[in-house]
Amino acid sequence: MWGLFVAVLNRGVTNSLRPTWAEAERRRLEIEQRPREDAEQLRALEQEAAAWVRSRQLRAYINALESATRRRGAVAEPESKLHRWLEGARRHANRLDP
Repeated sequence: MWGLFVAVLNRGVTNSLRPTWAEAERRRLEIEQRPREDAEQLRALEQEAAAWVRSRQLRAYINALESATRRRGAVAEPESKLHRWLEGARRHANRLDP
């Protein structure tokens, strides 16, 4: 008689612990995944910052080159090779900018 009572009691305890175990496992996996997600976000941040700095450097260089060309009396006519190069360089800098 006691054996049946203990078996029923054990089944009830086991069933009532399953959701708790599943929840604990879900939390454990979530906590385990969090550092990886944080690391990915930090990598993306670093890459975006580097691209932003690079695009600013390129724009500054392009502008300085254009200014130096003007100071020497040259003008980048719309159909000139210099004008096409400057426009292409600016497009490249814009593509890098996040």
